[in-house]
Amino acid sequence: SVELLVACANELQKSSLSSFVPLNKWESFSSTGGFKLKNDKKIENFAYVDFKSISDDSFSVYWSMIEYTLKFARGNEPTDREKEVFRSDGKAVWTTSTHHSSMPPSEGLPLDEDDIRSNTNFFYLRIETENFLFYVMVNQLFTVVSETEPGNHLHSMFIKKNLIKNEGDHYCSAEDGKVWGNLCYKYNSAPSWKVPLQLLCLR
Repeated sequence: SVELLVACANELQKSSLSSFVPLNKWESFSSTGGFKLKNDKKIENFAYVDFKSISDDSFSVYWSMIEYTLKFARGNEPTDREKEVFRSDGKAVWTTSTHHSSMPPSEGLPLDEDDIRSNTNFFYLRIETENFLFYVMVNQLFTVVSETEPGNHLHSMFIKKNLIKNEGDHYCSAEDGKVWGNLCYKYNSAPSWKVPLQLLCLR
Protein backbone atom coordinates (compact mmCIF):
# COMPACT_ATOMS: atom_id res chain seq x y z
CA SER A 1 0.00 0.00 0.00
CA VAL A 2 2.87 2.40 0.73
CA GLU A 3 4.30 1.84 -2.75
CA LEU A 4 0.88 2.41 -4.33
CA LEU A 5 0.37 5.67 -2.46
CA VAL A 6 3.84 6.90 -3.35
CA ALA A 7 3.08 6.10 -7.01
CA CYS A 8 -0.13 8.17 -6.82
CA ALA A 9 1.71 11.11 -5.28
CA ASN A 10 4.40 11.02 -7.95
CA GLU A 11 1.73 10.88 -10.65
CA LEU A 12 0.08 13.96 -9.14
CA GLN A 13 3.39 15.80 -9.09
CA LYS A 14 4.14 14.83 -12.69
CA SER A 15 0.85 15.69 -14.34
CA SER A 16 -1.87 16.92 -11.97
CA LEU A 17 -0.60 19.58 -9.57
CA SER A 18 -3.49 21.80 -10.68
CA SER A 19 -5.95 19.42 -9.01
CA PHE A 20 -4.72 20.60 -5.61
CA VAL A 21 -7.49 22.10 -3.43
CA PRO A 22 -6.18 24.19 -0.48
CA LEU A 23 -6.70 22.65 2.93
CA ASN A 24 -8.84 25.58 4.06
CA LYS A 25 -11.44 24.56 1.48
CA TRP A 26 -12.07 21.30 3.35
CA GLU A 27 -13.69 20.30 6.63
CA SER A 28 -13.58 17.08 8.62
CA PHE A 29 -16.45 14.65 8.11
CA SER A 30 -16.82 12.03 10.84
CA SER A 31 -19.26 9.91 8.81
CA THR A 32 -16.36 8.72 6.66
CA GLY A 33 -13.42 9.54 8.91
CA GLY A 34 -12.09 11.81 6.17
CA PHE A 35 -12.85 15.23 4.73
CA LYS A 36 -15.47 16.87 2.58
CA LEU A 37 -15.43 20.13 0.66
CA LYS A 38 -16.77 23.12 2.55
CA ASN A 39 -19.97 25.00 1.74
CA ASP A 40 -21.48 22.07 -0.16
CA LYS A 41 -18.94 22.47 -2.94
CA LYS A 42 -18.64 19.60 -5.39
CA ILE A 43 -15.51 18.13 -6.91
CA GLU A 44 -16.62 19.61 -10.25
CA ASN A 45 -16.12 23.11 -8.78
CA PHE A 46 -12.35 22.55 -8.88
CA ALA A 47 -9.71 21.58 -11.44
CA TYR A 48 -10.04 17.84 -10.88
CA VAL A 49 -8.19 15.00 -12.60
CA ASP A 50 -10.62 13.64 -15.18
CA PHE A 51 -10.00 9.91 -15.44
CA LYS A 52 -11.66 9.58 -18.82
CA SER A 53 -9.13 12.03 -20.27
CA ILE A 54 -5.86 10.64 -18.91
CA SER A 55 -3.71 7.88 -20.37
CA ASP A 56 -4.15 4.22 -19.49
CA ASP A 57 -0.80 4.28 -17.72
CA SER A 58 -1.81 7.23 -15.55
CA PHE A 59 -5.19 5.71 -14.77
CA SER A 60 -3.61 2.41 -13.74
CA VAL A 61 -1.59 4.23 -11.05
CA TYR A 62 -4.72 5.57 -9.39
CA TRP A 63 -6.75 2.42 -9.99
CA SER A 64 -4.15 0.21 -8.29
CA MET A 65 -4.65 2.14 -5.04
CA ILE A 66 -8.45 1.99 -5.35
CA GLU A 67 -8.47 -1.71 -6.20
CA TYR A 68 -6.13 -2.52 -3.31
CA THR A 69 -8.61 -1.01 -0.85
CA LEU A 70 -11.66 -2.49 -2.58
CA LYS A 71 -10.26 -6.02 -2.38
CA PHE A 72 -9.44 -5.63 1.29
CA ALA A 73 -12.99 -4.46 1.90
CA ARG A 74 -14.83 -7.32 0.21
CA GLY A 75 -12.31 -10.02 -0.70
CA ASN A 76 -10.63 -11.11 -3.89
CA GLU A 77 -13.61 -10.67 -6.19
CA PRO A 78 -13.52 -9.32 -9.76
CA THR A 79 -13.30 -5.54 -9.96
CA ASP A 80 -13.89 -5.06 -13.68
CA ARG A 81 -17.22 -3.30 -13.19
CA GLU A 82 -15.83 -0.76 -10.73
CA LYS A 83 -12.75 -0.23 -12.89
CA GLU A 84 -14.93 0.63 -15.88
CA VAL A 85 -16.99 3.05 -13.77
CA PHE A 86 -13.91 4.88 -12.46
CA ARG A 87 -12.30 4.97 -15.91
CA SER A 88 -15.34 6.65 -17.43
CA ASP A 89 -16.54 8.79 -14.51
CA GLY A 90 -13.69 9.10 -11.97
CA LYS A 91 -12.59 12.51 -10.73
CA ALA A 92 -9.75 13.23 -8.31
CA VAL A 93 -8.58 16.15 -6.18
CA TRP A 94 -6.05 16.30 -3.39
CA THR A 95 -4.79 18.46 -0.56
CA THR A 96 -1.89 18.59 1.84
CA SER A 97 -0.35 20.69 4.55
CA THR A 98 3.26 21.75 4.71
CA HIS A 99 5.41 22.78 7.64
CA HIS A 100 5.62 26.35 6.32
CA SER A 101 2.83 28.21 4.55
CA SER A 102 5.33 29.62 2.06
CA MET A 103 6.07 26.16 0.68
CA PRO A 104 4.35 25.10 -2.55
CA PRO A 105 1.71 22.35 -2.17
CA SER A 106 3.94 19.85 -3.96
CA GLU A 107 6.27 19.93 -0.95
CA GLY A 108 3.56 18.07 0.97
CA LEU A 109 3.33 15.15 -1.44
CA PRO A 110 4.71 11.84 -0.07
CA LEU A 111 7.09 11.04 -2.93
CA ASP A 112 8.99 8.22 -1.23
CA GLU A 113 8.78 5.93 1.79
CA ASP A 114 10.63 8.35 4.06
CA ASP A 115 7.96 10.95 3.35
CA ILE A 116 5.29 8.46 4.38
CA ARG A 117 7.07 7.58 7.62
CA SER A 118 8.24 10.96 8.80
CA ASN A 119 8.33 13.90 6.43
CA THR A 120 4.70 14.28 5.36
CA ASN A 121 2.45 16.00 7.86
CA PHE A 122 -0.84 15.47 6.01
CA PHE A 123 -1.97 14.22 2.59
CA TYR A 124 -5.50 13.51 1.34
CA LEU A 125 -6.46 12.16 -2.09
CA ARG A 126 -10.16 11.99 -2.90
CA ILE A 127 -11.49 10.13 -5.94
CA GLU A 128 -15.18 9.82 -6.70
CA THR A 129 -17.77 8.89 -9.28
CA GLU A 130 -21.49 9.55 -9.26
CA ASN A 131 -22.06 6.56 -6.96
CA PHE A 132 -18.71 5.72 -5.33
CA LEU A 133 -16.28 7.49 -3.02
CA PHE A 134 -12.66 6.52 -2.46
CA TYR A 135 -10.05 8.32 -0.42
CA VAL A 136 -6.61 7.68 0.99
CA MET A 137 -5.14 9.80 3.75
CA VAL A 138 -1.84 10.12 5.57
CA ASN A 139 -1.75 11.99 8.86
CA GLN A 140 0.23 11.99 12.08
CA LEU A 141 -0.83 9.86 15.02
CA PHE A 142 -1.26 11.71 18.28
CA THR A 143 0.64 9.04 20.19
CA VAL A 144 4.25 8.51 21.08
CA VAL A 145 5.56 5.85 18.71
CA SER A 146 9.24 6.77 18.75
CA GLU A 147 11.56 8.78 20.93
CA THR A 148 12.36 11.37 18.29
CA GLU A 149 9.33 11.94 16.06
CA PRO A 150 5.65 11.11 15.55
CA GLY A 151 4.59 8.29 13.28
CA ASN A 152 2.29 8.65 10.30
CA HIS A 153 -0.98 6.82 9.88
CA LEU A 154 -2.19 5.72 6.44
CA HIS A 155 -5.76 4.66 5.81
CA SER A 156 -8.10 4.37 2.86
CA MET A 157 -11.80 3.85 2.22
CA PHE A 158 -14.02 2.68 -0.63
CA ILE A 159 -17.75 3.14 -0.09
CA LYS A 160 -21.01 3.58 -1.98
CA LYS A 161 -22.19 7.16 -1.56
CA ASN A 162 -25.73 6.10 -0.66
CA LEU A 163 -24.34 4.55 2.53
CA ILE A 164 -22.91 7.86 3.73
CA LYS A 165 -25.23 9.58 6.17
CA ASN A 166 -25.30 13.12 7.49
CA GLU A 167 -23.32 13.75 10.66
CA GLY A 168 -26.37 13.74 12.93
CA ASP A 169 -27.66 10.43 11.63
CA HIS A 170 -24.88 8.57 13.42
CA TYR A 171 -25.73 9.61 16.93
CA CYS A 172 -28.50 9.02 19.41
CA SER A 173 -31.39 11.46 19.32
CA ALA A 174 -33.78 12.24 22.14
CA GLU A 175 -36.42 10.05 20.51
CA ASP A 176 -33.98 7.13 20.14
CA GLY A 177 -33.46 7.22 23.89
CA LYS A 178 -37.15 6.54 24.55
CA VAL A 179 -37.38 3.27 22.60
CA TRP A 180 -36.93 0.11 24.69
CA GLY A 181 -34.35 -2.19 23.13
CA ASN A 182 -32.82 0.54 21.00
CA LEU A 183 -29.03 0.73 21.24
CA CYS A 184 -29.58 4.38 22.16
CA TYR A 185 -32.03 3.61 24.98
CA LYS A 186 -31.17 5.80 27.96
CA TYR A 187 -29.57 2.91 29.88
CA ASN A 188 -27.15 2.28 27.04
CA SER A 189 -24.29 4.68 26.41
CA ALA A 190 -23.05 3.41 23.04
CA PRO A 191 -23.95 5.42 19.91
CA SER A 192 -26.14 3.86 17.25
CA TRP A 193 -23.91 3.42 14.21
CA LYS A 194 -26.17 2.88 11.24
CA VAL A 195 -23.72 2.82 8.34
CA PRO A 196 -21.53 -0.20 7.53
CA LEU A 197 -18.34 1.61 6.59
CA GLN A 198 -15.52 -0.33 4.97
CA LEU A 199 -12.28 0.96 6.45
CA LEU A 200 -8.72 -0.24 6.16
CA CYS A 201 -6.12 1.07 8.57
CA LEU A 202 -2.44 0.45 7.89
CA ARG A 203 0.67 1.39 9.76
